Amino acid sequence: MPTTVQVFTDVEVNNQALSALGEDRISSLSDTNARAVVMREHYAAVTEFCLTRCNWRFATSKVTLSKLSGTPVSRWAAAWQLPNDKLKVLSTWPASNYEINGNRLLTNEQTKVDLDYIRVVPEGE
Repeated sequence: MPTTVQVFTDVEVNNQALSALGEDRISSLSDTNARAVVMREHYAAVTEFCLTRCNWRFATSKVTLSKLSGTPVSRWAAAWQLPNDKLKVLSTWPASNYEINGNRLLTNEQTKVDLDYIRVVPEGE
């Protein structure tokens, strides 16, 4: 028998935290009260922090990277475009040494790079 997993919205997660602190609930993160403002300021950072602490299966994706033109000015032979939703690199294939530089992955691999990574998970997914 499959287990049902309850999915919480961002407001429900924030309201659980507020409740644990003995504070009143909010109806939306766009509310203008002090509780909503504080929760809105910190929610994304806390969510990303939690996602990067473990290799969560639900937040793991695989992608073939696009090679960028030109050669990096460094010890690496090639630069590859990282996905916009990348939070944490788990591995590359073929396995190789690499360096993350902004939104680029620098490596000596020049033909193809597949990436396993932890991503930002959109609300409700």
